[in-house]
Amino acid sequence: MQDAPRNHWYLAAWSHEVGDRPLRRHYFGVPTVLFRDQEERIAVLLDICPHRFAALSDGRVVAGGIECPYHGLRFGRDGRCVDSPLTQAPPHTAVRSFPVVERDGFIWFWPGDPDRAEGVSPPDYSHLKQHEGYRFLMMYMRQHSSFLLGVDNLMDLSHAAFLHRSSLAQGTDAIVDRYRRARYSARTEDGKVVSRWEFLEEDGSFQPHRWIESVWEAPARIVISQGFDRRIPPRIRRLDGLHLLTPATEGEAHYFTIEAYDPAFEPDDFEDRMRIMLTHNVFGAEDDVAMMRVAEHMAGRGLMEMEPVILPSDKGAILARRHLTRLVKQETGI
Repeated sequence: MQDAPRNHWYLAAWSHEVGDRPLRRHYFGVPTVLFRDQEERIAVLLDICPHRFAALSDGRVVAGGIECPYHGLRFGRDGRCVDSPLTQAPPHTAVRSFPVVERDGFIWFWPGDPDRAEGVSPPDYSHLKQHEGYRFLMMYMRQHSSFLLGVDNLMDLSHAAFLHRSSLAQGTDAIVDRYRRARYSARTEDGKVVSRWEFLEEDGSFQPHRWIESVWEAPARIVISQGFDRRIPPRIRRLDGLHLLTPATEGEAHYFTIEAYDPAFEPDDFEDRMRIMLTHNVFGAEDDVAMMRVAEHMAGRGLMEMEPVILPSDKGAILARRHLTRLVKQETGI
């Protein structure tokens, strides 16, 4: 699957997702295992033992690394076999290991050429947690469609007017009315794509403090920020939302998001309610279902191959897709 460039850092998991037991996930169609050694250092390996091809993720973490559940071969963080307890394994027995960096609650991995990762630092989002008093809700969802459809979805937020009428708009046309009185623009800036909506005031004027925008950065990192009515106290205004997509298989993706809030202005059960609303309602029952239907209708064909009707508000998503296509061509030469 080459809809996405591989020589980039992708989010593999949140730090809290990898505990005492191995975590199995597919990335780019490849079965992968994440685990912590006895010193709490993170590792990302191919989840296939080279002996009888058992899943290492079904094994256990032991001294020196992870133990295969079938015949007990043990592999260190670098993928090399460090022990074969019953009979001696051939020299150089190993599984593929992936460059990995854990920082600020993010576990980043590099699925491409490991030599290309040298000297390239993962994205730094440490600034998100420097807002005193805020709490951060770090969520993971499995997207049942390609990561490209996820990029499309996040780069045109006007879909909220209809798709999220039941959840975000609570059954009203409030968001529809808002977008009807808005103007849209999209541009590239310093290698990023900015997709922006500006909303009319009641007197029909555009004001700089009422807007929402998605900023895409390769390969699939999107920050969504908003400008609020000046009458809303600054402490109540939500911080930027971070959205990260990692290809899982050809038709699925891992979707990670962070939402920040100030508990001083929210009820005690706000985090639980927010998690349910976003993961089960907004994403699970609306975004994910809609994108699954789109994927079914596309049946493996490319977007432009199907000759879609292009609306002005598609510009941001199309610019991001074009940038991704160039990156893939640079890697594959195709």
